[in-house]
Amino acid sequence: MMKHGSCSLFLAISAVTGQALAADVGLRKVWDLDLRKVVEAKHLNHTRDLPVFGLRFSPNGRRLAAIVDLYGPTGKESSRLLVLDVHNPQLSPKAFDIIGLVGGENGPAIDEFGWSPSGQAVYAGGAVMGVDSGTRCELPWRSLLINDRLAVSADESPWVWGALTSHLAVFDSGCRPAGAWDEQGKWAVADVSPDRGLLSISQILEFPNKGNHLIVDATSQKILQRWKGSDAGEFADSGKAICAGSDVEASERAPVTCWDVDTGKKINEAPTVNGGDPIAAALHASRIVASDFKRRRMPLSSDYLEVLQRRAIWGFRSGKELVSWRPKFQSWDLQLDSDPSKPPKRQHEPFRFAISPDGEYVAEGGAGGIQMYRIGP
Repeated sequence: MMKHGSCSLFLAISAVTGQALAADVGLRKVWDLDLRKVVEAKHLNHTRDLPVFGLRFSPNGRRLAAIVDLYGPTGKESSRLLVLDVHNPQLSPKAFDIIGLVGGENGPAIDEFGWSPSGQAVYAGGAVMGVDSGTRCELPWRSLLINDRLAVSADESPWVWGALTSHLAVFDSGCRPAGAWDEQGKWAVADVSPDRGLLSISQILEFPNKGNHLIVDATSQKILQRWKGSDAGEFADSGKAICAGSDVEASERAPVTCWDVDTGKKINEAPTVNGGDPIAAALHASRIVASDFKRRRMPLSSDYLEVLQRRAIWGFRSGKELVSWRPKFQSWDLQLDSDPSKPPKRQHEPFRFAISPDGEYVAEGGAGGIQMYRIGP
């Protein structure tokens, strides 16, 4: 069902020369899981490509949730949610049927796919599933589990420009309504800190490309920090830091930056990574995985393209890049036309990735497999 190994995947590569850096840190493969065998052992069907669309570690780091595959009729697609033991993924993996979820560059957003703080439940595409209890209840689309007793959900997409008020509904652990929360301005939640019950929010203003990055206490509903710019980041280091990338297409130098949540001051800026998004932050450590892009001008045009070069693990308090690698790519068929008789389009995207809460492991998934690596010598 899986392959074990201890080989080093890749050493850090210089963003300037492409040569290996002098470093004593690498990625060493812990296991390599064949998802086809996992799915077939449960007597479930799968597509030929079996793509991986999202990976998230539980807050305690003991489990890994994966959203895989896309199957079914156009407009009614489904995916599977797999929950694996991090140290022994072949040990009784859990499987749940969910609505089809593909998501963005690193999978579904936190308001489409996330863990409860205790690690006992997973929210995916409108459903809250008890991993061990087998219970299931439904929440509105785009909900977040703030703690084990509280969830919030927005009533409409924040990207609807006509209305500039956010209406958030509050639910209890049984998906029952428990209150309301209204705010001026459109809010798009980028991340939640289970340690502190904080939200990282893009406050979208009336004009495109204008906004603020907010840190909000979900319990008191108070705004704790506000920065200019709508690129909201991900929490790291037990909710004490927030890290975000920036737009490579808009600027030659697009920094990856981390700030102190309590003081609002900048902690550090990655010197060797450009762009950063998508990133993955270690929940309880000062490490992130960032995406390094090259900005390339399009021929006969004033527009620019983002070209992904590598993923890099950066220690934002030490300021050091620990290791980097070139991601693999996966392909699958996706029906983009409303007419189901039209042939689907072939999609090509990088493997999805996640970093463990303690910052010691990285998971990558795609093309029918998930690999776990340990960061170290």
